[in-house]
Amino acid sequence: MKKTVCLLMLIGSAGFAFAHKGATGIVKERMDGMGVLAQSMKALVKMERSGDTDLKKAIEIANQIQLHAGEAMTNRFPEGDQQMVSEAAPAIWEDWARFEKISDELFEAALQLEANAVSGNVSLKLAIKELGATCSSCHEDFRIKKQN
Repeated sequence: MKKTVCLLMLIGSAGFAFAHKGATGIVKERMDGMGVLAQSMKALVKMERSGDTDLKKAIEIANQIQLHAGEAMTNRFPEGDQQMVSEAAPAIWEDWARFEKISDELFEAALQLEANAVSGNVSLKLAIKELGATCSSCHEDFRIKKQN
């Protein structure tokens, strides 16, 4: 599990800088938001690996994810707004209900992380698993696969 999440984050962050070249407007905004999500996941993995139990930090990370998930994410994908520099697959607009559902699931997972951290009952391992699974399912269905 850890190796898979770390590998996905490494691959995602390597392509992140390249993908932004030439992006403008709402496409750049959503790419930047995805970058925040990637950085948030990296921070959670780092906390979990190091045994860091700073609940304030976990709450801050959960809040960052919330700012870029749910409606905040879907608002950055207006219909017909595809640019060549985007990694957004046409499937987003073809299956909007599923895309919206996954984005909402990400928001809910971040809310759960926050609630657990506030109560002092947080499992970073479980949070990483839930958040990572949501990210992976969205990338699998709605992100253009890179050609080698």
